[in-house]
Amino acid sequence: MASGACGAVGLQFRPGLAIAYQMMTVEAGSTDVDDIEGLGLAFLGELAVPVSPQVNALAHVSFISQPVGGNSDRDVTFAPMPDLAVGIEYDR
Repeated sequence: MASGACGAVGLQFRPGLAIAYQMMTVEAGSTDVDDIEGLGLAFLGELAVPVSPQVNALAHVSFISQPVGGNSDRDVTFAPMPDLAVGIEYDR
């Protein structure tokens, strides 16, 4: 990224989709439960607001889900769960 490009662009919306392989391990003293595996999907968006030529304020919203997954004993799926993060983005 060129110097000064961080805040010089103006207000930005950055949509996205994350696709992941998720694995959850059960370690709570139970040896008869297999690990849980599944497909993770997350729809996400970021809003970058220029604060100065080198700094943006950043808000990140995502919704992660597991529409397909489980182990040999059970299906394990979950509906979208929201996640919100805010921060500052610096340019070099």
